[in-house]
Amino acid sequence: MIRVQEILKRLCSGDILSRYESSELLRVVATEKIPQPFVVAFLTAFAMRLATVEELIGFRSAMLELATPIRLERADAIDVCGTGGDGKDTFNISTATAFVVAGAGVPVVKHGNHGFSSRCGSSTVLEALGIEFPVDEAGVNRDLERASIAFLHAPLFHPAMKSLAGIRRELGLRTVFNVLGPISNPARPAKQVVGVSDPALLALVCDVLDVSGSTAAVVYSLDGYDEISLTSNAVVQRPTGEQVLSPKDFGMSPVDAEELRGASSPDGNAELIEQVLGGSGSRSQEDVVIANSALAISVARAEMSITDAVLAARQSIRSGAAAGVLKTLRGGR
Repeated sequence: MIRVQEILKRLCSGDILSRYESSELLRVVATEKIPQPFVVAFLTAFAMRLATVEELIGFRSAMLELATPIRLERADAIDVCGTGGDGKDTFNISTATAFVVAGAGVPVVKHGNHGFSSRCGSSTVLEALGIEFPVDEAGVNRDLERASIAFLHAPLFHPAMKSLAGIRRELGLRTVFNVLGPISNPARPAKQVVGVSDPALLALVCDVLDVSGSTAAVVYSLDGYDEISLTSNAVVQRPTGEQVLSPKDFGMSPVDAEELRGASSPDGNAELIEQVLGGSGSRSQEDVVIANSALAISVARAEMSITDAVLAARQSIRSGAAAGVLKTLRGGR
């Protein structure tokens, strides 16, 4: 067992941890009763600098080993999520995207939580939509079977991390867990789209997911959004290289940032999602969800071009399939 105090001193001195040290440190911080100042020092150290690929691999390994394991019956499921922390106060674009992707026939297993650095996290808005979270493997697979989508509320499947939640909330800082959450889905989906709010995370997160065996695309909009925003061009990082996509690549026009702002309450954000899924959202709201859905569909279905994936996403809304996914999931167990 590593000595936490010694490792924290090294971190504060600027040292880089090995994969093993990172894994063991997170395991101790999450599962041992250690003084709160040690936990704060750990979180603060990685709020001040980015973790390296080796550190992230070690942290992710520990998180998944401590998590409740989920064996998916759908090997082709995809996760669509972002790191948050972009400060843009958008509506829950990735959550709406998940329903559209599922409505297009691509199973989705989305990992999420209440917001720590945002006003309304995915779990918060899903609760406002009246959705019950599955609590075990059987529930996850049941939701996937009947609705082509399942939401994994992180605290239910990462019980060891519960002790850190209060401290993270009190700190109110972006920490390493903003990056770890999206890449530590306990269902270990084979495919992922991850949005990041820092361009330095593009290659970093892509490398970690590539090492883990996931087929991944990591996205960052050049004006700071952790998703395709259509307010500017977006960079998409894959293991094979980097691609810059403009609104025109999706057959769309640029949108104004104000048109993507979320509501001031979870209920208001839930209403926005229902409007988009039902085809009554604004053009900008619908287009940004379709663009993000198209990227996810093209990752899940490698044979599809972005143009074809846009058509599939738009049809998911127009046909009522996306709204039908929400209705089915909300219909109870």
